[in-house]
Amino acid sequence: MREKIKSLVQQALKEMIAEKNENDASRPELLILLYYPDRNKEIVWENIRTLSQIYPIALIVSKDWVDIPQDILHTRAVFLDEKTTNNIEEELQLLTEQIDFLYLPTIRYGLLSKVALTIDDDIPSWIAIQMQLAGKEVIIAIDTILPNKNNRFLQKVSVEKRIQSYIRQLQQDGVYLYPRAKVEQKMSGIISSFQRKRPLILAKHLEALSEDGEKEVVLPRKSLITPMGRDAARELGIKIRLTDEKGEER
Repeated sequence: MREKIKSLVQQALKEMIAEKNENDASRPELLILLYYPDRNKEIVWENIRTLSQIYPIALIVSKDWVDIPQDILHTRAVFLDEKTTNNIEEELQLLTEQIDFLYLPTIRYGLLSKVALTIDDDIPSWIAIQMQLAGKEVIIAIDTILPNKNNRFLQKVSVEKRIQSYIRQLQQDGVYLYPRAKVEQKMSGIISSFQRKRPLILAKHLEALSEDGEKEVVLPRKSLITPMGRDAARELGIKIRLTDEKGEER
């Protein structure tokens, strides 16, 4: 009888672990936005294929990228077109809340400037800025904006300076900019760094919440709340709730 109970307990534990692993694996870790066309389409897909073999991914694709290769097709995907763009904001918002990392394998100079200047008047800039505002990580492949070696000496200095100023601003904002080939190498370090990061909650953050009429704030359990922050919360009557990665209160 004792052996039978032991066997049942072991089986239950195995099923729990298997279910947990299955749930964890189904949750995308990396959101990839394919919006702008690229002449090197197969190279881009190969880049994504490699990442998909390491991380659970989700895709947001424009009409130029609907031909998803069969070995990547099982991935969760949101398709953008003129008819649906206005009706999927809720789904896009949900993705940006669920996923901590955004990767843009193709970009344009316009996106570079918009994100640097916090202008969110199209889908790519809106998603990138939403991720930044939520404290998530943004990774941009810069292959399509790298200077043409043949034209380097013909480029107008003022234009080059302006582009470099946008790049510096993005780097100051914590955006990662790499050639595609390096993204695969750098991604694990970016994820590890993000997981070690602890939000710092100051008194001024609680004061701003109070001014907005908030009486409760939900924070990740790993958040660091300064003594003055705790005093401010107590004086202002703001309840602080700490939750784990699944959103469950601890």
